[in-house]
Amino acid sequence: MHRAFSSKQCHFRQLTSVNSLQKVDIAGITHNTVTDSVVLSSYQCMVSDAELIPNVEVSKNVFHAIVSLYIRVRSFSCAKDLIQRYKITAKQSKRKALRKEIMRSHEEETVRHE
Repeated sequence: MHRAFSSKQCHFRQLTSVNSLQKVDIAGITHNTVTDSVVLSSYQCMVSDAELIPNVEVSKNVFHAIVSLYIRVRSFSCAKDLIQRYKITAKQSKRKALRKEIMRSHEEETVRHE
């Protein structure tokens, strides 16, 4: 199953690595992952190792639900990272007014001299 999640992670990173990302295509990433032969074979191997043998339709539904949930959680994590990166960038580029900077530096100099 580790290979399946690694493949899911690769699909997700390939499709969300755009710098100007505005929206995560959850349905597209899910479709690419569900139709990937490596992911499918990993999942089938895991299902075949299980003690209970599920119905084929149930197995497909569970697989799709696992992939959808994983992609949705990763999407929220990606959005959180983007917001955090934006806040850091905004804070770094935020400048004070020149008059306030001059007054603040003057006050710091007078405090040092005292």
